[in-house]
Amino acid sequence: GEMDLLNPYPDENRIQDALLTLSTESQELYLNNDVTVLEEIPSPLKLHRDYIAPNMPVIFRGAVKHWPAITNWTTKYLRNKIGDKVVTVTVTPNGYADAPNNGFFVMPEERSMKFGDFLDIMDNPEKHFGVSN
Repeated sequence: GEMDLLNPYPDENRIQDALLTLSTESQELYLNNDVTVLEEIPSPLKLHRDYIAPNMPVIFRGAVKHWPAITNWTTKYLRNKIGDKVVTVTVTPNGYADAPNNGFFVMPEERSMKFGDFLDIMDNPEKHFGVSN
């Protein structure tokens, strides 16, 4: 109709508005590359105010060093406790199961094996070519 004669590209304004909205929303999602590293756990208020509410990443150094698992869960301990349990191991060429490889996203191979066998592979990767490298 008459409107089409005045504006031969009626969708252009909608596209421009959508791009402006996308730009604004992506800026709100932007995280800088800096990650704060803390040696001590902050108070719940500070944690929420400075990191959780603004969705900012943070690393807590040594936050779990007092956990018994840190010293108790050795390879020997795990082998004795759960070495016979069957687990699923994801095998990939680069160690990343959910990442593209050479521009392609390929589903990783999954193998079932005893946890003790998995520990053997991790302890001696050179003896298991194609599984760990």
